[in-house]
Amino acid sequence: MKNLVLTALTCVFAFNLSFAQDNRINLQQISDRNRATIEQEGQNDEIDVLQTGGNNNVASIKQMADNLPGNMDSKQGFTLEQVGSNNSLTAISRGLDNDVFAYQIGNDNRATFDIRNNSKDQGATTELYQQGRENLATIQMYGRRNQLSADQIGLDNRITLRMEGGSAAHDATLRQEGNHNRLDVQQLGSSHSVSVLQLGNHNVATLKTTNK
Repeated sequence: MKNLVLTALTCVFAFNLSFAQDNRINLQQISDRNRATIEQEGQNDEIDVLQTGGNNNVASIKQMADNLPGNMDSKQGFTLEQVGSNNSLTAISRGLDNDVFAYQIGNDNRATFDIRNNSKDQGATTELYQQGRENLATIQMYGRRNQLSADQIGLDNRITLRMEGGSAAHDATLRQEGNHNRLDVQQLGSSHSVSVLQLGNHNVATLKTTNK
């Protein structure tokens, strides 16, 4: 098992790991304009990233499990916390039974998720929490049995969600609390479930469902 613990002040951090198991990465970056790029491929991997005390931080996390035999669970997961404004997160997850947890506290933050799996029984669990003004979340979910929970607390928030898959597909719970929020959901396939709660003024919700 590999363990990596790093605390950084205003730095660029890049970590690329070829196929392996039981890897752990713990990264803390303090101050402004930090960059974290992490890629893991394997099974039972975990990533914890904390970017705090500054603004304009960027995190790009990619966890892959495409080369596992059969329907073996990848059981990967990561937790990201960004505190500040103008922060950016890009999360890519490929595999079975992966977990993604992201928290952004501040203004003008951006989160982009691309979650995919081919399992008939076990999907990915994704949670996003954004608090502040003018935050944006763009989420794509492909495969089956993926679960999403997204909360945006503040003004002028936006959520764009696309869910695509066959039977036994995705569940999404979305909550926006504040003013001038917008929500756009597209569902392609069957058996999708979406629960939406918007609290505040001038909210807009658009839902498109297409069964193939």
